[in-house]
Amino acid sequence: LRAYDLRTGKVIWSCGGLPNTVVASPVAAGSRVIAGASYVRRAMIAIDLEHAKGDLTDTDHVLWRRRTGTPYVPSPLLQDDTLYFFHHYQNILSIVDARTGRDHGPFRLPLRSLYASPVAGDNRVYLTDLTGATLVLAHGNKPKILARNEIGEPVSASPALAGNELYLRGMRHLFCIAQDKIPNPENRKWIIVDIGVTFADDTIPGIDLIYPDPGFICLLYTSDAADERSSVDLGGRR
Repeated sequence: LRAYDLRTGKVIWSCGGLPNTVVASPVAAGSRVIAGASYVRRAMIAIDLEHAKGDLTDTDHVLWRRRTGTPYVPSPLLQDDTLYFFHHYQNILSIVDARTGRDHGPFRLPLRSLYASPVAGDNRVYLTDLTGATLVLAHGNKPKILARNEIGEPVSASPALAGNELYLRGMRHLFCIAQDKIPNPENRKWIIVDIGVTFADDTIPGIDLIYPDPGFICLLYTSDAADERSSVDLGGRR
């Protein structure tokens, strides 16, 4: 694990201990960064970044280490001082004190294997497995299940949160789940592009050519106000 100076590209600090293949992204908060992997070899390290320079591998900057039950594909979630992560990509969840490395679990959840990373919002944690089932947990040291929902198609991508909306990219659809109605719906246009369909530039003003990839549906969102226009693209190129 390395940190680089963005201006010069020079290494600020480095820390050994992880295997050569790392898929899950590190997480950071305050003066701590935590990274883990489980392909070939299981390892997780928490590093204190305060005045960190040079090789930190065998120094006091390493706050704690873990050599079992570490993440592979899904990245950890750091919420406050609580760290959530799955063992490899199985349905076994660890809920860890990020300061000490103490595990309050692990806990086996009523889910299948997972590629999606956990996300959090409104004091809840959302866990989506490969079948498209999402488990909603209360944020805390024990996995209190608040809800379980299914969208009926496989999901590999991590959920995305925006305001009061949760987005799930399934194998064939993009789902938007919200508690309240979309504000000012009269000013929004939702355009569903069927598989294999393309539009010329002048078909949708302000939208470039769209090339949906086979097997996906491309969903675009536009606003009447040009400066507010945005889009969500399932594999197409803009």
